[in-house]
Amino acid sequence: MVSRAAIRATAASFWSSAGGRHFFGLPIDLERAVVRTLPLAVHRISNLSTEVVSEFLRARCEINSVATCTLIRRLVLSRD
Repeated sequence: MVSRAAIRATAASFWSSAGGRHFFGLPIDLERAVVRTLPLAVHRISNLSTEVVSEFLRARCEINSVATCTLIRRLVLSRD
């Protein structure tokens, strides 16, 4: 399990890279911050739940590399 201190440090690093939370309004536009700061795409998923996320990742795993599938399984799917 990841410690709260590690989560806080990661969040602080993200917001520092993004230029600060104040640039993204209130409530914070997290999607805009992520797209601007990280090499990621944001996929909107209605009725979000851990089950929906697991299914979303399983579907992506079928079309992605073995390394990606291994990472997904370690991070998310093993928690089912």
